[in-house]
Amino acid sequence: MTRQTRTPCRQGHFILPDLRGDLMLNEKITLTVNEASEYTGIGRTNLRQLIAWGKISSMRIGRKILIRREVLDEFIRLNEGNNLMNKYEVIAV
Repeated sequence: MTRQTRTPCRQGHFILPDLRGDLMLNEKITLTVNEASEYTGIGRTNLRQLIAWGKISSMRIGRKILIRREVLDEFIRLNEGNNLMNKYEVIAV
């Protein structure tokens, strides 16, 4: 049995190599509000407000809010040039 080597990445997480030979799954599918804020450049409070307005779909696990990375990409694409502070101008994803 071979031993897996772990590759360190940011925030103390490790990436294990995919033994099936497929692409490594090193990107998260979902992001927390803090990670989504860093990923998009939108402030955490503004992201929470957009979620409360129903403009960004998310899921909750206890108090943790998770947002799919592809939802964020689509949201940015659809709302380019819109004022994200105006509830009626923001297009929901």
